[in-house]
This record gives sequence, structure tokens and C-alpha cells, in this order.
Amino acid sequence: MAITRFKRAAFVGLIAAFSSLTLGFYDDQFGVTNREIGYSSYPLTDQQQHLLPIESINDSRKIANTAVGKGQKLLCLLPVSAQDATSIQGSPSQSPWTDYSSLQANGWSVEDYNAVSEGAFDELFEALNIDPSQNVGISLDQDQTATVVGQTYEISEGRYRSVFNVEGGVIVADDNLSPTKTEAAESGPVVPLHQWSDVVFLQWNHIAASNVGNLKYIFRALITNEDTKSMVDEAFQRKGETIGAWEDRVVFGMDTEEGQAILGSPNGSGVAWILINHKDNNLLGIKTIQSVTVWQVDSDSPNPGLAMYFTIL
Repeated sequence: MAITRFKRAAFVGLIAAFSSLTLGFYDDQFGVTNREIGYSSYPLTDQQQHLLPIESINDSRKIANTAVGKGQKLLCLLPVSAQDATSIQGSPSQSPWTDYSSLQANGWSVEDYNAVSEGAFDELFEALNIDPSQNVGISLDQDQTATVVGQTYEISEGRYRSVFNVEGGVIVADDNLSPTKTEAAESGPVVPLHQWSDVVFLQWNHIAASNVGNLKYIFRALITNEDTKSMVDEAFQRKGETIGAWEDRVVFGMDTEEGQAILGSPNGSGVAWILINHKDNNLLGIKTIQSVTVWQVDSDSPNPGLAMYFTIL
């Protein structure tokens, strides 16, 4: 009942609000800010209109304030149907990439992977009662030339390296570099299938099979993006907290501006998009985000890492 009321309010009340901000599709966790993705180099399909970036904003406070608004709008797209999400957004909300063979067609190779930040989520898995023996590490590398719809795309050397635990309902985003942010991308357009949320979902769907809807947590490991780190710092300051080790982790609900800002950050927005763009009942169905939990990895070291996980309902 609550979701139904929220759905109606989101659909009726936020169409006007969405007209004031084009939701940017971030390449998450790759050391990037609001990006220019170079779609002018090839035709943009109707299904790809939702990937258009928002205008770059350099002032850190403006970025944080914009992130709150972005997070709020992303949250409004989560509990509604695909049709209503499309109406609210004003463009197709569902990803055109649903076939696993699209990875190979776009020059992505799939290899086994040993996570570089595995120690960062030992405590997390224990707290969530997740069996780490069920982890499957996969490296997706855009390391092959691809011809898509008559256009040839050179190797970008982009990579998305993740850990999947289907039984526990976990995706760990571990070591990532967007194809759009590599040196090779400077010389020409990258393959159409290059977004973290599209590429990683295809792998999750392939591994999970009939359990694809069992996605409960998305973990962002060892975050380096400066905008995200600034937003997290401000969130902790607003709450009067200090970022600490796992035992001092802080949970930000999505009903708070702090949680909304983190969701709207470069590392958070992709989590929302992976849910928004795959609402089909045969895929994830309709899911929402309850909270984000934030802590430091190796908090006693001179350069502790920032980690977070989003709880999905």
C-alpha cells in the first residue's frame, strides 16, 4: 500500500521536477566526475536516451546539493513500473542490453578474477551471514575490436572487475575503469555497450540465472572518486560523525539527505540505474534501496580506503 501511494505521488508530482534536471548516467567508481560520453560520434538510439549526461558542476557544494536532488529523483524511479519510470523520466527507462551475447559483440572478454580488495569485505560478509565460498570473481575487459551496426570500435582497455555471490545476493564492484575514461578512448568513440550498470548486470543475469531477482546488496570497494569522497565527508559532517573502521560504520537511510546525496554520487547512481533499467519480472523486477552503509578499510593506515554497500529491498 505504501509503495502504491508513493508510486502515485512520484508519477504525478515529479514529472515537472524531472524537466528541470536531466539525470546523468555516471560511469561509477572509475575516478570520474560528470562525464562527456561522446555519443555524437555515432547515432543515439531511442533506448539510449537515458544515458545522456548532466552538465558538469565544479563547485563542491553545488555538486553535493545537486547529488541530493539527483538521489531523490533516482529514488522516485525505483518503486514504480517500467512504464511509469519512462513517463516520469521522459525517455525509455529500460536498458536495451538484455542478451548476454552482447558482451562478446561489443568486444568484452570474460575471465576469472581474484579480487584485489577481498579483505575489505570479509567483515561485511560475516555480518550479513554470506558464505564467501560462493563468491565468483569475474573480470570483464573491453579488449577486442568490435563492429556494431556497421561501425568499428577499437579496443578501449576498459574493465569492470567484480565479485558475484548469487546465494547471498551480492555484487561487489571491485576494480573498474570505464571505457570512456581510458587513453584509448581519446582517439575515438567507445563501444555502445560500455556502462557499468549494463555490463555488470549482463554478467549477474548470466551467473544468477533463475535467481537473478535475488539481488540484495551492492558493495563499492575502495572508492577513489573525489566527488564521491567529498559527498561522503559532508554527509558525515552533517551527521556529526567521523568515518571509521567497520565496527564504527554508519548507516544513512534513503529518507535522509545524506543518504540521497551518496546515492546521487558517481559511485551511488550506478547502483540505482542497475535497478531502474532492469525492472522486467524476468529480470530484477521492481526494487528499492533502503540505505547505504559507509566505513573505512585499513582505517589505521596513512591512506585508508573508503567502502560502502547499498541495501536493496
